[in-house]
Amino acid sequence: MPRMKAPTVLTSTIANRIRKLREEFGITQEQLAFASNISKGHLSNIERGLVNLTCATMERIADGFELEIFDLFTWPERNGRHKMTDLGRRLPRGTIRLTSKEWEQLPPKKRPSGPKGKKSRASGKKRSKGV
Repeated sequence: MPRMKAPTVLTSTIANRIRKLREEFGITQEQLAFASNISKGHLSNIERGLVNLTCATMERIADGFELEIFDLFTWPERNGRHKMTDLGRRLPRGTIRLTSKEWEQLPPKKRPSGPKGKKSRASGKKRSKGV
């Protein structure tokens, strides 16, 4: 697949996440590329947001980090749920098991009846009157 000329919002967001993870792990592009079984040039293009990633490539990169693929789609700065997911990535497996058991004991949250004071349609646009 040819390289894009400019990154899209999504490719740029994923590129930044991959770069941040690589820097957090303290590894070079060359090391991650080798661990992921992709070329260094391809990884460089990915980190610049110039590649529409396939699921297979995302899986290879996640495997290179020894992470789950969904860890590449969490943005801790976005909201609390993403932050908790990212923090969970850093916990030892035993702690995760114990925490999961404790959380499973919590009563289920009631399903909300619908958005309150928010957008009324899936498109995000409010219904217009009269037309």
